[in-house]
Amino acid sequence: MKWNDKKTSEPNRTSQNSDGTYSVHSEYKLPGRFFSHPDSVVRVSWKHDSMEDWESRELSVHDKDFPWKANVQDITVPNLLIGKAAVLKCEVSNVFPDVLTVKWLKKEKGGQDLFPVVHSQTYNISELRPEKQKDKTFTYKLCLKFKPSISTEEGAEFICRVEHPTLEVPAEKSTGPLTIKGDHPLPSPVLGLHTTSPLL
Repeated sequence: MKWNDKKTSEPNRTSQNSDGTYSVHSEYKLPGRFFSHPDSVVRVSWKHDSMEDWESRELSVHDKDFPWKANVQDITVPNLLIGKAAVLKCEVSNVFPDVLTVKWLKKEKGGQDLFPVVHSQTYNISELRPEKQKDKTFTYKLCLKFKPSISTEEGAEFICRVEHPTLEVPAEKSTGPLTIKGDHPLPSPVLGLHTTSPLL
């Protein structure tokens, strides 16, 4: 057996089946960032005396059988109150390899153009950090913190755009048009007592 036209340094494990045939198990260890480039391909080839020629199988990040596909979660929109800090979270799970680009974009009310959201006094964007999971994949989270305003956020949309080698096109999740609510205290009820004296 060969991996990418090279013999593996690990010995193959052979086991006999109940019908008298044999099964061969072969492993090939790759650098963690091998699949960082979308054109990277792993090819395993095998040849037996009963075969006329080599046979092979390939695996790349675009194959349906590729076990890791970056999964972008829906954005949960909290209650947005005027002047009260709010946080939008963009979470991406099942990431491998750990090469990821995540951006926040904004679409103005009634518009179609997307504008990049940058870290500023208005918009606080957290640092993008990977969290390694038990299955060796990574989870990323990018938070956007801001204080909603009727003039700038009412009816606008925030979009999280994710780029990863396993995605043929960038994946996007949107908040949908935002609704900003006022944060004014309700008027206190006024209790009054009105009596009418009987006419004498």
